Amino acid sequence: REFVYENYLSIDEESEDYMIGIIEANGWSRSTEDIVNLVAEYIRNAAKYNLEFAEGLANSDNIAVDFLKTYKEGVCRHYASAATLLYRALGIPARYTVGFSAPLIAGADNYITASEAHAWVEVYIDGLGWVVVEVTGSGDGEGGESEDAPELPDENIDLPDIDKDKEEDDERQTIIIKPEYVYKVYDGTPLYAVNLVNESGLLAELLAQGYRYEVVVSGERTSVGRSYSRIEKFILYNKKNAVVTDQFDIRYETGWVEVRLDPIIISLYQISKHYDGTALEFADEDYEIISIPEGFELALSLHISLTNVGRITASDINYNTAKYMTYTVTDADGKVHTATGRQIREQVLSYGIRSHSFTVSYEDGSFVFVTNGYGHGCGMSQFGANAMAKNGYTYNQILSHYYPGTKIAEIEIEY
Repeated sequence: REFVYENYLSIDEESEDYMIGIIEANGWSRSTEDIVNLVAEYIRNAAKYNLEFAEGLANSDNIAVDFLKTYKEGVCRHYASAATLLYRALGIPARYTVGFSAPLIAGADNYITASEAHAWVEVYIDGLGWVVVEVTGSGDGEGGESEDAPELPDENIDLPDIDKDKEEDDERQTIIIKPEYVYKVYDGTPLYAVNLVNESGLLAELLAQGYRYEVVVSGERTSVGRSYSRIEKFILYNKKNAVVTDQFDIRYETGWVEVRLDPIIISLYQISKHYDGTALEFADEDYEIISIPEGFELALSLHISLTNVGRITASDINYNTAKYMTYTVTDADGKVHTATGRQIREQVLSYGIRSHSFTVSYEDGSFVFVTNGYGHGCGMSQFGANAMAKNGYTYNQILSHYYPGTKIAEIEIEY
């Protein structure tokens, strides 16, 4: 187990960022019920099976991300690559596997050719071992079968809960072990997870009684964003210094290692004049930089003007910065830094808003975010709703979750 967790959870930052976006949009976690099959279903329906896929995908620097994000078509190796990294981003050990998939006839000579070559994923389930997962989609992109696509299983894989290795009648008390959240402002150097856990619940009670623990946590992040941290080793001692880890049902969760953007704060000067029919305009030097991260430079051009009687407030400007100013932020190497709606949601607000489709205004000393939908910004997440339905939620509970304040009622229609 230790070898598996050391070698089959690695993932590059670019891929992890993209996969975390998928995970957050669907409301998944490692402990989500039936998570292995949910991921497999997502990947199978994420793209179209096409032997004549675009040449650009073969030359991509990140095949998994470009397969899901840009090309949305490919063959078994593309599906398997994407699924492997999505499982790993969830904290589930996974490996990309290649071989042959062909029907065999007992007692007869069977010939395997290159046309039977296939790629699939294997995930590691604690207490069970490696399990084969078929993730290759169909030729029509709608979940059906095609002549060229490999045959898919008719039923989902029957797997035990990933975080439930004990029998249901196990009466041992459960301790949730989650790495301590760590963060820093971006400085170009790696941020590493610390060997500490969130000391709450039963663990906090035991520590107060004189228990102690040893833990090894892995995880690191260099660029702006968030990466998972994971428990590699955990040992619990009682107050007599005896190891008592096995006397408890230990459940492991992932934590976060986060590198944040350092904010740039500017102050606009206040300018005014009496009405004379001409425009009052801000000059490009009518502002002061209050703070900016070391090593960065701001080039700001203001497009703020007013001709009629009235005023333009800070709220007006913050609500529509694209109208009133243009700017670039460059680092010491001359690289230009910009921020997307998704980066603001994930890296600045730490997922504090529901979607990366939003408008923002500045009112009475506070920023007000108004979001559209969940996750991707289009409304109800079909995968999240499907997961809720499989967990026993009714249609009105699902709608109420995604559209709070909505009332579902019958109406009468006269013809």
